[in-house]
Amino acid sequence: QDGGVIKAEVQEGSGWKSPKDGDEVKLTLKATTKNGAIVEEKTGLEYTLGSGALGPLSKAVDKALQGMKKGEVAELTCTEEYAYGAEKPGGANVTLTLEQIYETKDISFGKDNTLMKKTIVEGEGWDTAKDAARATLKVEAATDGASALPGFSSQVLEFIIGNGEVCD
Repeated sequence: QDGGVIKAEVQEGSGWKSPKDGDEVKLTLKATTKNGAIVEEKTGLEYTLGSGALGPLSKAVDKALQGMKKGEVAELTCTEEYAYGAEKPGGANVTLTLEQIYETKDISFGKDNTLMKKTIVEGEGWDTAKDAARATLKVEAATDGASALPGFSSQVLEFIIGNGEVCD
């Protein structure tokens, strides 16, 4: 609204989902100065909107991502205030490619965030896994709600849904 960031769509995305504050996405980011010198370049970056993890660029990137679809490429022209400030005067051009939108849901019985499901790659169509379907589950971390459980190591579990094989 103040002209500090101007967004131009370079390539149209697909689908209907756009990330919102708190969503995790996978993106490619390339920031250059006005004269073309590369300031930073990140490929396959997993980023949570609203986290501030991109430092001074976060505000502009968050706003731009909220209107983007998967596969979309956008060019941001940022003033100094929305880019790197006095550290890199003159502003920056930022190219963003939204590669993936991760969907995270609370699937715990008490809806208390003790068991979260993160969809890494979205399936096609309306089908969901049914009994007798093969499932692969990657368990990366286990906590007591506040801190990591001692001695836990990540595992990949493969099982058939509904046969009671993995219930402990």
